[in-house]
Amino acid sequence: MNICQSASYTLPNGQSVSESGTYPVTLLQSTAGCDSTIITYLTVSEVVNNEVHAASVKSASYELPDGTTVSEAGTYPYTYTDNNGCTNILVTVLTVNPTYEQANQVNICQGASYTLPNGQSVSESGTYPVTLQSTAGCDSTIILFNCK
Repeated sequence: MNICQSASYTLPNGQSVSESGTYPVTLLQSTAGCDSTIITYLTVSEVVNNEVHAASVKSASYELPDGTTVSEAGTYPYTYTDNNGCTNILVTVLTVNPTYEQANQVNICQGASYTLPNGQSVSESGTYPVTLQSTAGCDSTIILFNCK
């Protein structure tokens, strides 16, 4: 027999128990004059209440355990029933990390070159967007205007 944590089970003799264990109960004599013993093997399933910390980036979405997709920072509780019929709670605490965008204007002399943050060397005027990953795992963009 399985019960959930904080629940109780009533044995055949009327005794209420709420801890895992083996409970033999000898009942009064049967009509044939024999004693009857019923053994109850009780397992108390622990209720699980977990908290998960997750991070996403601005403009991205995150899928919660129930399949819901969110993109806002917040605390999202999810209540579910396990295989033993016990109600458990999983709380997802979502943090949304920012992305950064920076525009730099670089002037170089005719015939010279400039090395972009991604290692690419350029010598023509133009707009060069470079996407880098921040320490929080978010993509950040640096836009360089290379003027002569």
